[in-house]
Amino acid sequence: MFMRKESAIGSAKRGSPSSRQLPDIRLAAFLVRVDVELRDPARRKKNKYLADNFAPVSAETTHQDLKVVGKLPKALDGVYARTGPNPVLPISGDYHWFDGDGMVHACRIKDGKVAYSNRLVQTNRLKRERKLGFSVYQRFGDMRGFWGVFHAGLGALRMKLGVTPQNEGVGTANTALVYHANKLLALHEGDLPYAMRVLCDGIVDTLGRITFGGKVKHPFTAHPKVDPITGELFFIGYQMDKKPPCVWYSGLDKDGQLQFDVKVDLKEGVMMHDMAITQDYAILLDVPLCFRPEVMVTHNRLPFVYDKSRPARFGFLPKRPKSGKEVVWLELPAVMIFHVANAWQESKDVVKLFACCFEDFDLDIGEEEMPDSAQPRMREMTFNLATGEATSRQLADVICDFPRVPEHLTGLRTRYAYAASMDTTKLAGNFEGIVKFDMSATNGGTVAGRLSHGTNRWGGEAVFVSASAAEDDGYLMTYVHDENRNKSELVVYDARTMSAVPVARVELPVRVPYGFHGAHITEAQLQQQVTAL
Repeated sequence: MFMRKESAIGSAKRGSPSSRQLPDIRLAAFLVRVDVELRDPARRKKNKYLADNFAPVSAETTHQDLKVVGKLPKALDGVYARTGPNPVLPISGDYHWFDGDGMVHACRIKDGKVAYSNRLVQTNRLKRERKLGFSVYQRFGDMRGFWGVFHAGLGALRMKLGVTPQNEGVGTANTALVYHANKLLALHEGDLPYAMRVLCDGIVDTLGRITFGGKVKHPFTAHPKVDPITGELFFIGYQMDKKPPCVWYSGLDKDGQLQFDVKVDLKEGVMMHDMAITQDYAILLDVPLCFRPEVMVTHNRLPFVYDKSRPARFGFLPKRPKSGKEVVWLELPAVMIFHVANAWQESKDVVKLFACCFEDFDLDIGEEEMPDSAQPRMREMTFNLATGEATSRQLADVICDFPRVPEHLTGLRTRYAYAASMDTTKLAGNFEGIVKFDMSATNGGTVAGRLSHGTNRWGGEAVFVSASAAEDDGYLMTYVHDENRNKSELVVYDARTMSAVPVARVELPVRVPYGFHGAHITEAQLQQQVTAL
């Protein structure tokens, strides 16, 4: 039996603001209209991140009893979900792949059967813009040129007028998903998390924004780390525009209650997308993608400059510190890091960190051809906290990103990591396959396996699901889009053999745009979910 429910998402009706709000809203509307009329639309017309399978879908859908090719293992019972950008309202200015409202694409798996649904995360930002009927929040892609400065000033005015209240947040929840304290969290590093709940038929429902009782007054990273032994969650939140710029390091207990929240001052505002934990430490990544707002005007660029003249700094804090002043910094030559595979301690003072690193970097992805040095490769970094020595080596000449390890080994010694391998002739976000790294190998042989999704078939991050206690006995799950047929699938591979022949494929009835990060929620976790905040 095949059932389908569908609702359009791009044609929401305007709400009915109170008469007291109307002057402010009309002013905001006028300012937005001025912006739209004066902007040159040529840039967004040619924007590759609004075309082909990067383009948003226009409806929220639910489908039951999907066709499965092969057999889905019992270990996969639960939900595979992945979030990504899906702009709802028309784009009025520039657009970057980091922009777009968060949409969760979820496959509910039970006893070999699959249901699919896609749902927008009902953020305060999305609800306010749909109520008004037009975009009022600044996007990442707007932060270029004179108009970037104009947008920043317009954003401050909107906030002052109450059109975009500061206490509602500005996040899109479009970056990552993590399960903690019986809640699925949808994350964006510019805001606090949104709690989600997966219903019995696989539909993902938004419960609301988690504010921690007002105790956390800074953003929440898209890449927190859950301690597999204690159930604690550790996270960061960076603030580039503060004086001095800083990053907050915080911890939640297994029930989601705030344990600590300490501030670490930085020399300069930087983009700090990820972090790591070990048995005893948290690791902060002060990499040199620096906040330099003046380049918006002087170079018509995004206000982030990769400064190779300054080192990459790695801050080591006790895992549960009393103060941010306990941080110890070690340095390596400049690299950009977006995503960490894992970290652990070889001994009390010796720490290993594995991450995908860029030697050069430019956030204007898709705007121009990227040199080979601006492609990410997996590196091993070793730090001796007793001597201050730090070394780094490349594992293999494989261009890749979005690394994952088994969740139960986060912060612990791990042999294998799985990353999405890239085709350098394509845009960032086009991943041609999956590469398996052996992080214990020291003299070559670090690539333990590699597979391709096939000709003109592009996937994404591969989420590992364990089948037994053996580290690589499990499955890799990812959405794959076949551009020849314009069809999307959920594809499952054997992580041990790394065979390119899938264990199973689920043919999806709708297109799933390329996106970011996902998670597998087990059957037991589904049953333990909270039903309200």
